[in-house]
Amino acid sequence: MQWRPIDDNIEIDTYLISCAEYQLFIDSQLQLNQKCHPFHWINHRFPPGNSKNPVTGVRAKDAEAFCQWLNQHPLGNGFHYRLPTLSESQKYPGIEVQIGYWCKSDENLTISGVSPDLWPLWRRNLTEVLDRSCVIDCIWALVLAFNYISDIDINITLILERALTSARNLELTGSIVRSHALAHALARSKDLAADLAKSLIRILDKTRQKAEEIRKNIILDREFLLEITQELALEIEREMVFEKDLCQDLQLIKKINITNKSRELTYDLNLAFYLANNRNLAIARTKDFTRLLAKDLPRSLTRSLERLCNIDLVLSYTIDLDFDTIDELDAELEYALELALELNSTRVREIYKILNCARYLNGNSDFQSFRYYLLLISICWQWLSSIYKKYSGKSLLSKQPKEDNHQYLSQKYAKKVEKILNLYASYVLIEERQKGEIPAWEGIRLVRERNTDW
Repeated sequence: MQWRPIDDNIEIDTYLISCAEYQLFIDSQLQLNQKCHPFHWINHRFPPGNSKNPVTGVRAKDAEAFCQWLNQHPLGNGFHYRLPTLSESQKYPGIEVQIGYWCKSDENLTISGVSPDLWPLWRRNLTEVLDRSCVIDCIWALVLAFNYISDIDINITLILERALTSARNLELTGSIVRSHALAHALARSKDLAADLAKSLIRILDKTRQKAEEIRKNIILDREFLLEITQELALEIEREMVFEKDLCQDLQLIKKINITNKSRELTYDLNLAFYLANNRNLAIARTKDFTRLLAKDLPRSLTRSLERLCNIDLVLSYTIDLDFDTIDELDAELEYALELALELNSTRVREIYKILNCARYLNGNSDFQSFRYYLLLISICWQWLSSIYKKYSGKSLLSKQPKEDNHQYLSQKYAKKVEKILNLYASYVLIEERQKGEIPAWEGIRLVRERNTDW
């Protein structure tokens, strides 16, 4: 640290906090079950060889928490540490020009210290990435859905194989006629399940291959990318098989009455029937999603990101990744759709389809599926906002409070769209930083004040 005096009691550090210095804070917070490491790091430790480099990618709240921790730590040497104000950072610039740091600007925190020439470059890079990422994410969401169905297919095949073995054993100990009928029916169902699994694997491989081709080909412009996505969706929708016969066969198989049927065989038959029904539900959700992709959903997403995503906010703030927020948005959206049903029932039913697809894709609650969920849920709120905008000035109820006014609701839901898309953009930014495509620039610079009470 190299301190530069601002006045007799206040000094500002010329350098930024290093990775090694910030690691002390991370380690102490981990003991309290708090995660404060930059999201683009692979784990809780800084990358090898970076100990003396400035820490970057620090969230605003973590920068403030670092100051509070230092004030209570013996390393503070009796000083009071804080982040600089914006005016202090501008009057006393630091040495680094390619890395910014958090500053107080009125009641908010903002980034200062970055060379003005770099902001437009970073903004343009992120805009180009976002332009492609939402369309590519839609295709990878399909891959995720097909992987989920493929896992169901594997489980059904294994369960039916086990049930078939049990049924053949019954032929040796029980009613020969009924046991033979059960074994024959199970063999037919197993073959049908295997054929469905093979058909799905072909679709999965085709979708994954197309997604990889698009991701590697960075020269595709937006319109061509949208056309490819719609063509793929149409082709997949035609090839997807919604198979009721398997469920019907398993339903009949369950009813075959054999006195010495084991508990394990009964359990397997019930489980196979349950999974087959789940498969049909997953196929239905995925077909709904492919229909949306074949229409204008990808174009709506790219336009929304271009129009509503506040790039400056994404560049300045890495939004917290809060899964609880999604649960709240989901519940609120369900309630809002019920109110809007009598305004435009056709559009609301379409929104419900998107919402169900979003819930289905977010079933894994992992990083990737959360991204796909955010894209779809943003469209739900956007279309809902459009419904209320169309009916602005008209009342759904005879005496309507401001909170239920159509114009008010339209604006409220439009803000939700912007918030969700900024959160999605933050996810994309983190991934680009992990790949080394876009640098991290949010560092920490300290101001220290002498404690005059001592």
